[in-house]
Amino acid sequence: MTVPEYELRLKAFKLRQVDTSHELHQLAWAIAMAQARKKNGSPVYRKFSQFFNFKKAEKAARGESTQTNLEKMKSFIANFNSRRGG
Repeated sequence: MTVPEYELRLKAFKLRQVDTSHELHQLAWAIAMAQARKKNGSPVYRKFSQFFNFKKAEKAARGESTQTNLEKMKSFIANFNSRRGG
């Protein structure tokens, strides 16, 4: 097996994992919708997309993440420092 073939198989495996995760989240969604309510009686999540972002998970599996971990960390630190007043 060549390196490109391996990378393609690895990507396919990751995408299958996203599909499985999506199915599990859909099941959890159905259970949550049947049970979870706010104090006023309305559901906590009104849309499935609020509970599980399939496109985001798919992009992450493909390696197309919009923000790198380093960028996320820099953003977190900047927000933390601005709230502290530093």
